[in-house]
Amino acid sequence: MKFNTLFLLQATVVTALCCLPIALDREQGFVITAFALPALLGWLATTQARREGPFEIAFRELPDSVVEIRATGGRQAQLLARSRIFIAGCCLSIACGFPMLHQVDPEPPLMWGPIVAAFAVWAVVMIGYSSRLTLRTDQRLFVGEFLVFGLPCWRQRRWQIEEGDLIAVLVMNVWLYSGSSEFSSMHTICVQRDERQYPIAAGLFQAPDPEPMMETAATRIAAWVELPYVGYETAGETDTVPPAEIATDE
Repeated sequence: MKFNTLFLLQATVVTALCCLPIALDREQGFVITAFALPALLGWLATTQARREGPFEIAFRELPDSVVEIRATGGRQAQLLARSRIFIAGCCLSIACGFPMLHQVDPEPPLMWGPIVAAFAVWAVVMIGYSSRLTLRTDQRLFVGEFLVFGLPCWRQRRWQIEEGDLIAVLVMNVWLYSGSSEFSSMHTICVQRDERQYPIAAGLFQAPDPEPMMETAATRIAAWVELPYVGYETAGETDTVPPAEIATDE
């Protein structure tokens, strides 16, 4: 996020336009301003979320036989960042607008106060939310954590490897248009057990064809947990595409 002089000028223009209803109607115009300003500033902030390098699946080996698995970069990360910023702005619109609305049509704060508090908290969660997936290789255990400003905020999502589990890449059509590129397929590395799946890392691609980067990452994960990698599989189907012959780091 880079908030430069141009962004400040754009924010000034947006603020001036949002304050225009106050000039037209001094008694009720501030209600429209309170609802519109946070959402529009949030939309403006989404334009500052830039792409940070190409999409990749990164591994970081930590002490005590722990490996952190992260999907970083690419259009996918940019879309997620923009969505979170815009949702936070919409939540702040409700948190700011409801008190102003009840200045015009007075109601007891106990009726609308919980709504304002809930949306304010959700806005903070959207801004500070992150997730982390680690693999404890000695225990053959995947642990997913949900964080707000680096602190755990929800129960962990665990998957204990058992005999019969498989590593596969699940392909699903999403038909998502985002700017200059059209992404039609989501590729998800997952652990499968019968009809159940545990997602490990996912990325958006232009076609459902096997991606060498995803296959390399899936092969590496399979080696860590001593499971077979069965290749690509289409969502809702059982037939798999055999993995390509790719070199992996030992």
